[in-house]
Amino acid sequence: MVLKNTVFANADNQVLTLNLDAQYSSMLTEASHKNILTTLQENFAITDVKINLDTLTEQTLAQKEIQANNKKTEIRQKEFLADEGVQKLQQVFNTKIDLNSIKEVKNV
Repeated sequence: MVLKNTVFANADNQVLTLNLDAQYSSMLTEASHKNILTTLQENFAITDVKINLDTLTEQTLAQKEIQANNKKTEIRQKEFLADEGVQKLQQVFNTKIDLNSIKEVKNV
């Protein structure tokens, strides 16, 4: 989760520098830093990773995922509300749909 809230800053002499959104500073523990470093060392030619706390101006992966999920939810809600059967049920029973109750059904 720490990495999803960072943006790339620099890679120099096998040292990777990332900027972590300051609001997630509590997630950056010694253990999480060590896990990140270990994973990077096992998979890439990285000798060290530096994570700076900063107010970010770029979107992090976590923010991009939230934005994409919100867009998918909005599309799903519009498609559901545009369904003729749903519209007919709303008319017959004089009801409104709780948009938060519309969920994606997987593996159907």
